[in-house]
Amino acid sequence: TREYGYDAYDRLAWVENERGERYAFERDLNGEVIAERGFDGRERRYGRDGDGTVLVTHLPDGTTIHHQHDLAGRLTYSRYPDGSWEAWEYDRAGRLCKAGDPHGETVFERDALGRIVREIRNGHAIEHAYDSRSRLTHTLSDLGVDITHSYDDAGLPESVKAIVQGMPHPWEAHLRHDRLGRETLRTMTGGVACAMQYDGVGRPSRQSVIRGGHSLYNRSYRWDDDFRLSH
Repeated sequence: TREYGYDAYDRLAWVENERGERYAFERDLNGEVIAERGFDGRERRYGRDGDGTVLVTHLPDGTTIHHQHDLAGRLTYSRYPDGSWEAWEYDRAGRLCKAGDPHGETVFERDALGRIVREIRNGHAIEHAYDSRSRLTHTLSDLGVDITHSYDDAGLPESVKAIVQGMPHPWEAHLRHDRLGRETLRTMTGGVACAMQYDGVGRPSRQSVIRGGHSLYNRSYRWDDDFRLSH
């Protein structure tokens, strides 16, 4: 069972796992996270400017990552001590249009509605198709992956099917929802089923994963009077 702790301003302060180990957050006077201490006690710290933008990340091993942002506060560049880097570009509407690193560049092409219809990286392309309600229906990669999505009469996801070149059988997932549109059951190739239950006000109360009649995972959720996750 995991427990969750909050500060006087209802902000998440720590998460405690089944072994009594805590993942804790340290905040500055503006409420911004300036440090995270993991379950193993290792600490990651963030250096922020006056606007709260992260300029430097200090990793537990002593590595320092420097970040740059544009005037809108969007991350544009991260530089690592080994000389590697990551970069991002945005269009006039503020949408991501390009991402790069020393290994190559990914370009995102959008249609008139702003939906990503093509991703191109190092000469390879992934294409996306949508229906009249802007729901993703098809993803096709020239590397041999073909994914289709279907929806029920209410417009909720009903199934996902992935055909991968070289694999004898496709991977499939089928989804069920309750009358409020919440996912209650997901069955997947290999006999794996994931079920979700909810309490009287719609919050998750229990999650379970079963394969071949054997339980693989069970978790219950508890909420306090302020609707904050407590266990």
